[in-house]
Amino acid sequence: VLSKVNMLQNKLNEFIDKACKLINLFFVEEKLRIPVVGCYNAGKTSIINSFIGDDLLPVEPFENTKVIIFIRYYNRHFPRLHNSNLKKENFGYNRYYLEIDKSFNPIHGKENIKKFLQTKNDIRKDNNEYNSNDSFYVIETQIDLLNKLELSEEIKRMIEFIDIPGLNTTQNIFEGKEGEDLEKII
Repeated sequence: VLSKVNMLQNKLNEFIDKACKLINLFFVEEKLRIPVVGCYNAGKTSIINSFIGDDLLPVEPFENTKVIIFIRYYNRHFPRLHNSNLKKENFGYNRYYLEIDKSFNPIHGKENIKKFLQTKNDIRKDNNEYNSNDSFYVIETQIDLLNKLELSEEIKRMIEFIDIPGLNTTQNIFEGKEGEDLEKII
């Protein structure tokens, strides 16, 4: 009996240790960022659309995603898109965050967001130059997957999904300044 109690105590300690690490991840890092990574046309954007429960992000049968999109939970039925800038924290840590660009008027509504993103994708296809002021977008929307998991509103707001261009695209986002910025925020 004593050996079973010790075994259960060890299992409980392991569980508590894992739970503490998870809590630390949520509350120290403030966001759990989940990048959806793969080759172009592998279905990354389609998977994120299925998480959202709507076809909010444009999907095409060719290399399409050219900008990096952070999808955040927003407890409203009307999605909105913001431009964001990469900022470094001022607390002595080597951590970065996305700050919403206040000079950019948010895009509201599913169809307007899709048109805006498709236009940005088309521009980036023609011009592969990286512009850090025009590469990170934040969409705030309902995320059906998080609602189905019955998480608290606080936890839902801590989770972000990231839609990035395919690893084998003509524009390699993991090289140069764009790759450095993406690495900082993920």
